[in-house]
Amino acid sequence: MKIKNVIVVCDFANITGGAERVAITSAVSLAETGSNVVMFTGKGPVCDELKNSNVRVICLNQEEAIKDSNRLRGIIRGLYNRSARQEIEKLLKEYDPNDTVIHMHGWSKVLSSSIFIPIKRMGFKVLVTMHDYFLQCPNGCCYDFQKKEICERKAMSVDCVLCNCDKRNYIYKLYRIIRQIGMLRLVNGTELYIAFISKFNKNVSEKRIPFHYKKMMILNPINVKLQTIVPASDNKKYLYIGRLSYEKGIDFFCEGITKAGVSGIVIGSGDRLEDLKNKYPKIEFVGWKQQTEMKEYILQARALVFPSVWYEGAPLTIPEVMGGYCAKSKNKNIHCRLSSFYEYFLQGKLDRENCYSCKYACEMRYSDITIGDYWGIERVHPELFHEKKWRDRVYDGISSILVNTEKGMELVKETASLELVSSDYARIAANNGQLREPSHYSEDREKILRLYHTDGYDAVDKEFKKRLGRKRVALTLKASIPIGLKKKLKELVRKG
Repeated sequence: MKIKNVIVVCDFANITGGAERVAITSAVSLAETGSNVVMFTGKGPVCDELKNSNVRVICLNQEEAIKDSNRLRGIIRGLYNRSARQEIEKLLKEYDPNDTVIHMHGWSKVLSSSIFIPIKRMGFKVLVTMHDYFLQCPNGCCYDFQKKEICERKAMSVDCVLCNCDKRNYIYKLYRIIRQIGMLRLVNGTELYIAFISKFNKNVSEKRIPFHYKKMMILNPINVKLQTIVPASDNKKYLYIGRLSYEKGIDFFCEGITKAGVSGIVIGSGDRLEDLKNKYPKIEFVGWKQQTEMKEYILQARALVFPSVWYEGAPLTIPEVMGGYCAKSKNKNIHCRLSSFYEYFLQGKLDRENCYSCKYACEMRYSDITIGDYWGIERVHPELFHEKKWRDRVYDGISSILVNTEKGMELVKETASLELVSSDYARIAANNGQLREPSHYSEDREKILRLYHTDGYDAVDKEFKKRLGRKRVALTLKASIPIGLKKKLKELVRKG
């Protein structure tokens, strides 16, 4: 089949999220190669990228069904959008199904499954990019909003139908169930190809889609320009980019930023924008921005935070930020004794509460294997360090693997890339106290946490350095010795 025409179908004619960005980018890119491309959409406005391209745009200028001011009209359109069906049927009459492909990026929010009726009857091939999970889940995201957890129920089972997992109430869940029944009936029988956008996306979906389809893997197109250097170590703000909904983890971001006492920037829009603004007044909410506008905020950021809690398909934000920008940091050698976090961590003053009564801190373990650092290996295995490769690896880190079961032993043997040396629990635990016993509780922990919650971590660090007193000078001088020289001195001492 030689493809001459591509009809790109998407609910929205502007970029409101990753699916729309991929749909519009794909349409514009295909048109630039000389293909005849039509963009069929439900809701405007039409973005500049489409207006300035050779893509023919058909926009119905309708409202999102669930947000329609006329509730009854919204419900009817959500289940069966008659005008969308009529308009796409009129469009399809212009094309030959033997040289035309319909590329679907989303239809559940505005267009509805009614568009599949003429598509199926006229024999057009359909490629669906799996941006979400609407083909298998009434909620579209395999997430229980009431319990705030991933949903593993079988879609459309009795358990699924009876469960109130909608972010609003059970009435909306019933609407989604009815919509799902209609969608499954209308989509089934179409010559359907599904493009998974990541291995994870494929693993979650492929066995749960309840009708026949052909599958392929097509990664989302990422527009990565020449890298811009970001002075990340000098920046103070933490950045969130995405839809302002619970499953995206916006609540965790805002709560974490507030508790840590640091600055945050939120790029994104959604129904919860005003509520979040009121709840977290110290966080900067700037609304949704075009890609070109995001640059100034990325340049201000110390790090991008991506706290999503649902089954993401293949989010664009992470590779775009990582690919288009790279962090520039000031490399400084800091002696471990000068690091408040390092010292407090090693002293057990920053551990979780249950670390002080951990029942797994002993030789008898419940897991098949236990993986950790091999502290002090150069002392308990001096014979290894006659070889240069082992001497060098001490500084990079050597891991210990405790094999606790026969299954664990099989797993280790199957991993051919590992370079193994036999040891035992006594030697591994000799310099790793937490393998032997729980952390020891310190009263300093309460003081550190109080100071942190009151004034932030900068205050904790300041208090730590104050306690060091004159030792700080000596440790600073020690830290100034180049690492290469330290290695050579240690080798000389070891050789005697």
